[in-house]
Amino acid sequence: NAKDVKVDDLPADLAYHLQLMTLLNGCTVGRDNMTAIEAKVQSMYFFVDAVDALLDPACILLIKIRTGLFFYNAMLDVEMRLPSLKEAACVWKLLDSFQDVFSFAKDDLRQIEKNGWEAPTSSRQRVEYMVVACMIVFGYFDLYFDETVFRPEVGQASAVERVQIREKKAYDLISSLFFKIRTIYEMMSPLLDVEHHEIMYKAMVALNDANPAKIVATIDNLHEHTADGYVSH
Repeated sequence: NAKDVKVDDLPADLAYHLQLMTLLNGCTVGRDNMTAIEAKVQSMYFFVDAVDALLDPACILLIKIRTGLFFYNAMLDVEMRLPSLKEAACVWKLLDSFQDVFSFAKDDLRQIEKNGWEAPTSSRQRVEYMVVACMIVFGYFDLYFDETVFRPEVGQASAVERVQIREKKAYDLISSLFFKIRTIYEMMSPLLDVEHHEIMYKAMVALNDANPAKIVATIDNLHEHTADGYVSH
């Protein structure tokens, strides 16, 4: 699609920077025995800068996708967690920004299912960024989030701006993200493969577990058939 910018379309210095980030991202995929590599990569990029890029309204989708993958693999899905990331205000702003991403995803997918990827109105990168957003939601709530976020007296001193959020507002956001992702997941769109649906499922499980009262009692696993039918978490 002509609206989706490619790496070859970028200025040389920006394309080089993006390819370097992609290379570093590949070096940090997974959690096992990655501490030394993660530490080196994390020392090169401050997580706040990555999140600020994702929040920048002028940032194009291609950059958001690559930066989001880097943020997930190098800073969220890690053995060595970043101590100031959990309470960072910018991370919560990013999570809130995903509400619009998920809200529009259903219509995007339906439109592409009807008109095809080559239609002028179709954007593969909008769908890709939605999947990356699900990965980030999963990574944060599975590995970082706990209730100390709501207690400013708990945690380490940090130069990173700390989020000021009440429990009710936070849990409202968590529930909103859960239901928006579930709406996309339950479409079982043929445009998405099992891996993409698995990411959405894991994000829903992490969000549900983040709420002590649970958002729902069970989450139907629609993407993996078993001999006994669907699996529920």
